[in-house]
Amino acid sequence: MDKAVVRNWAWVLAAGIGAMSSHGPAWSAEAAQQKARGPAATKAAAPQFARYQVAAGTALLLKMSTPLNSGTALVDDQVEAVLWSPVVQDGIELVPAGSVVFGKVTDFTRATDPRPTGSISFAFKIIEHAETGSRETLSTQRIILEAQRVVDAGRGKPKKRFDPIDVAIPAGMRLVAMTAEPLVVRIPR
Repeated sequence: MDKAVVRNWAWVLAAGIGAMSSHGPAWSAEAAQQKARGPAATKAAAPQFARYQVAAGTALLLKMSTPLNSGTALVDDQVEAVLWSPVVQDGIELVPAGSVVFGKVTDFTRATDPRPTGSISFAFKIIEHAETGSRETLSTQRIILEAQRVVDAGRGKPKKRFDPIDVAIPAGMRLVAMTAEPLVVRIPR
């Protein structure tokens, strides 16, 4: 049974007992006044929040928590990163450093002989506030990374065939994600 139902039953039971006792009319009148004032009168006022909006196109400076590799990744693999710099607007910290963003791999290409450089793309969808633990929906633009081949500038003959190279993103790598849609932030006043 939930608490509201238990309180209602307790009130009905107490009102019935009060009506049968010598304190009944006074207690019943007090209970009626409390009921007329409503539950808001007995509870503390709800905290007030100021509403801010982080504009689309805002840079989120992130440090990867999840290592990624185009040779082993799969679509929908979870990706995590931590905000290493807060999001500040008009001198107000809207999202503190240490907040965690969660996303997933959206596409990948494994390096092969016909296509010797691998690639991986991912986007972030959720942000978790570092101080409150509250989560909010987030939409970032896709981040696309492709392995880079180092060209040998030596005097030897150019290679006709290259060894495949997958893109590898280590944990701790810093990158920038851009918000694709506005992010609404509520901060206690």
